[in-house]
Amino acid sequence: MRNKLLCGAALLLSSLVVSAENSWIVDSQKEWQDQTLKKENIEFNKGFADPNAKESTFSSKIKTFDKKRSAKEIIFDQSPIWQNWDPISNIGPSNLQDAPVLLTVGPNNYWILGRYGNGKPKAKKGKKGKKPQTPQQKAPQVEFKAEPDKLAGFDIPLMTTQFPNQYNAPGGLEPGQGGYHAWQSRDMVNWVHHGPVTEKFSRWVTTAEYVDGKFYIYYDYPNDQDPHLYIDDNLFDGKPGQNMGLAFKDPSDGSDCAFIRDEDGKFHVIYENWSPIDANKRSWDSPLAGHAVSPDGIKDFKILPPAVDNRTTPTGKFAEYKHPHWLQHPDFKSNIAK
Repeated sequence: MRNKLLCGAALLLSSLVVSAENSWIVDSQKEWQDQTLKKENIEFNKGFADPNAKESTFSSKIKTFDKKRSAKEIIFDQSPIWQNWDPISNIGPSNLQDAPVLLTVGPNNYWILGRYGNGKPKAKKGKKGKKPQTPQQKAPQVEFKAEPDKLAGFDIPLMTTQFPNQYNAPGGLEPGQGGYHAWQSRDMVNWVHHGPVTEKFSRWVTTAEYVDGKFYIYYDYPNDQDPHLYIDDNLFDGKPGQNMGLAFKDPSDGSDCAFIRDEDGKFHVIYENWSPIDANKRSWDSPLAGHAVSPDGIKDFKILPPAVDNRTTPTGKFAEYKHPHWLQHPDFKSNIAK
């Protein structure tokens, strides 16, 4: 499938607006065709710029004005056809912060882990280092009063929150501990907050797995090094589970990592390997991804040949990965049977 880009989006000039009476807007297919100076290996078709070769170029005409002026806005957007999916709004809680971890436990049972924020955008510094007020800070402050409520798919007591489409379960009323929190959803629109799952020292969560009714939550300690582990058999109580400590000692002192579990129940960690490079001379990035495996995900990780090594030629082979707990889920089995 050839890449297709929105005419008014992925090309360099999207929109130049100077005033209602004297403006230049290039947005529709006809406007892009009319403003084309030169193009090569690209066609405009049904509102899209459609490249028909590996390399394509486009140059627009130049718009001149009597007086010097600058663009009011330049909009860059990307076609959902090029992405091969339909764009939707933010699926997570509005106050979700830091690097979130999404885990699908079963059909219509989604969990997301992240830091609990106040939902307000960060204010940018103004002149002389002063922070201008956000729209929320300028607006009159109205005290929010939580009320009992119900949500389809949840048979536990819930309370409304100041955040849209978000509710507090009993665990969500527990005090935060400076780390990650857990939210649960049936539709990825409405979210139920279940409270803290890690502490302040373990706030650098990287990935999570679901194993026989237990959540394996991996965090870096220190940040970007050496994954540690919580095992939590109750994400509803608003308290961190059992801290198992160090799971894998990364000999390369690399950066972030991710864990997956295979059909045999073995845990695989893919970690950024810094052993062959000077990381601070490569924007803290490495072309090498290490690979280690453990029988239980808790300890005894054995280092295997690298999972990714961009210093060599990639194989180009792809395969499908089916998560073990999905294979055992009754709804999954029934769908396969159909």
